[in-house]
Amino acid sequence: LLSSPSTIFQAPDGNGGVYAALEKSKCIANMKERGIETIFMYGVDNALVRVADPIFVGSFVESKFGCGCKVVPKASPDERVGILVKKDGVVQVIEYSEISEEMANQRNDDGSLTYNTANIVTHIFTLDSLQEICKRSEEMPYHLAKKNMTVFNPE
Repeated sequence: LLSSPSTIFQAPDGNGGVYAALEKSKCIANMKERGIETIFMYGVDNALVRVADPIFVGSFVESKFGCGCKVVPKASPDERVGILVKKDGVVQVIEYSEISEEMANQRNDDGSLTYNTANIVTHIFTLDSLQEICKRSEEMPYHLAKKNMTVFNPE
């Protein structure tokens, strides 16, 4: 695909690309040298993010976990958003394009969506945990995300 008559079309690598970039750029080593212990990250397209939300940060610190992820209830079964799930004993994000319509519409006894934990790309990490994730960034799975892109069409 071309984006212009002389340019190959390139797409961004998604939210997961930040981990490889942090490793490659030596930012993790720089943070370690500066004594940074906790990192709050959020997606640039989340205009409503509450940066360093004190309840989120406080809950994370009290939990003693290595990372935390803020989620909100999905607005509807067909909302195009990744969700957090536990798969094979590991909590991970799966994209809206990776779940069946049946799963997307599955309901609990109270009528709420079973798969309802919408990832709003707001995360917090200990530096050690983030460093481990960044070292393994090449092992992260690719996710299909269906997007409308404009490409060059000579016709």
